[in-house]
Amino acid sequence: MKNFNKILVFFLLAIVPLGSWYYLRSGLDYRKNALEELRAKYHVKDKCKESTYPNGFTTVLLDPSKSKDGRDALKMFKEVLEKEFDDVPKLHIYSTDLMQNEDSNKNMFVGCNSSEFQAITLIDTSGQVRMEYDGSEASFGKVIEHMAVVLPRQEEKDISQKNYK
Repeated sequence: MKNFNKILVFFLLAIVPLGSWYYLRSGLDYRKNALEELRAKYHVKDKCKESTYPNGFTTVLLDPSKSKDGRDALKMFKEVLEKEFDDVPKLHIYSTDLMQNEDSNKNMFVGCNSSEFQAITLIDTSGQVRMEYDGSEASFGKVIEHMAVVLPRQEEKDISQKNYK
């Protein structure tokens, strides 16, 4: 019984903290590598001089005509993004197919030549292009991983105490 207690104490004081440290360290390394990969390439206004890109919104710009796997795959990916990220308030998902039909007051890319961008372009809240993708089905997972890094955290509501007098 004494040996069991010693092993249990050693496990709780040494192995569990080491496991936790390794787990947290691997998550931190993943985030650092993703941020390194997602360095700002250029500002949207460098390629779209006439556009009025609003700060504070993360944007995914899709151009189905440039997708390696075809228009339908990118359109389905757009539907998945809209369904899965519908509750994210500061996210815009634009498709160049729909830009010609949309109201020019709502569309911030009206003055842009869509040939300047790749099939999928990820733009952060300050208007910096973080990554461009070829539009293949293999790149769809990478887009979602990168969106998790680029999207700002949603503000948590503070708990307020009501004063009943």
